[in-house]
Amino acid sequence: KVEHVGKNIQVTDFIKDYTEHKLERLKLI
Repeated sequence: KVEHVGKNIQVTDFIKDYTEHKLERLKLI
């Protein structure tokens, strides 16, 4: 279960970084 939680946190951080990057690109446009 510990490993599963770690993966979920990793995925959440990845989605957060991806969303923030996309928002910044929208601002540039």
